[in-house]
Amino acid sequence: MDERWLPVVGFEGLYEVSDLGRVRSIDRTVFQNRENGLQPYRYRGMLLKPTNGSHGYPTIKMPDGIGHCIHTMVLKAFVGPCPDGMECLHEDDDRTNAKLKNLSWGTFLKNKQDASKRGRIQHGEKHCHARLTDEIVRMIRTSTMPTRELAERLGVACETVRRARVGISWRHVS
Repeated sequence: MDERWLPVVGFEGLYEVSDLGRVRSIDRTVFQNRENGLQPYRYRGMLLKPTNGSHGYPTIKMPDGIGHCIHTMVLKAFVGPCPDGMECLHEDDDRTNAKLKNLSWGTFLKNKQDASKRGRIQHGEKHCHARLTDEIVRMIRTSTMPTRELAERLGVACETVRRARVGISWRHVS
């Protein structure tokens, strides 16, 4: 398979990005001020090594001093600018896979639905901040005890009990 290269949007003439999610600098000549006037200096293009940003996405630090996500560079170069209300979606949920065939522009809602469908979003007692369990939610829903009293007994906020009782939260529990 042939790798296709296009200029990185905003850094045309300096960098290119490929449909396989790789970034390279391109050969160029710059003039530097020396003792005997301006002298040409040739920079050889090379493949750039990405680093992982704090968000887990591979990034490349560009001349503007900012780390740019490779997946965004790929989509902007090969598909076009990000439409309003859209974001980059990874079809396989792998943040490190910045290949064009794995990327698309989509809505935040679609991204969350895909994540939930694939089990990346933890619900109920599997969630790291869960204060209740499925068993306790069943007990809350069958109890005739007032919400405030139940909340005090369980050591949680009244709103937590109310939301579980009426099915706003813990919808997966029957």
